Amino acid sequence: AFNEEVVARAIARSAVPVLSAVGHEIDFTISDFVADLRAPTPSAAAELVVGRKEDFETHLAQRSDALRQLLQHAVIQQRLRLNRLADSYVFREPGNLVRQYRQKLDLHAMRTEHALTGRRDGDMRRLESAAARLETATHQRLDRAKQVLLRFQTHLQAISPLAVLGRGYSLTTDDAGRVVQDASALELGATLHTRLSKGSASSTVATIHKEEG
Repeated sequence: AFNEEVVARAIARSAVPVLSAVGHEIDFTISDFVADLRAPTPSAAAELVVGRKEDFETHLAQRSDALRQLLQHAVIQQRLRLNRLADSYVFREPGNLVRQYRQKLDLHAMRTEHALTGRRDGDMRRLESAAARLETATHQRLDRAKQVLLRFQTHLQAISPLAVLGRGYSLTTDDAGRVVQDASALELGATLHTRLSKGSASSTVATIHKEEG
């Protein structure tokens, strides 16, 4: 059957990758040449498609460590940025800048007192208002920088793979390491392993409630 033209053309047209594993090592079939990949036996084909559980767990652990390091690096960079902003002259001593403007205000007031006494009070009020606005703007800028860092940290925590478990969810697998999604696939007495946010637990299936509809 694996040498028939209709089978070969169907394999060639398939949008889904096809693995030919007829199982006869002594010869080849036409399906072996048109398939995307050939395996000597069906069991060897299963190993090629599924892979080893240990390799998958190692790959998953490596990706998890890389993601954790990336998140930690991003948090550190944002903290350093906030520290640099907090240590800058404007944010560290905002009062000094205000005092400098007030000194200029006093000097200007002395000069205008001798020249235009009538305009002195108006000029002083305008300069004092400008100094007050500058002080307010300085504090607002520092508050916005802190809010940006807080939102960034909140976002990093939200996308962390550990955050899902931390919100009360859990991951349940069977003895083969397969994730359990459907109660109908379970058997009474089967052993289940549940990963929690902190630690894990094993349990035995005593009752099964299948979802209907």
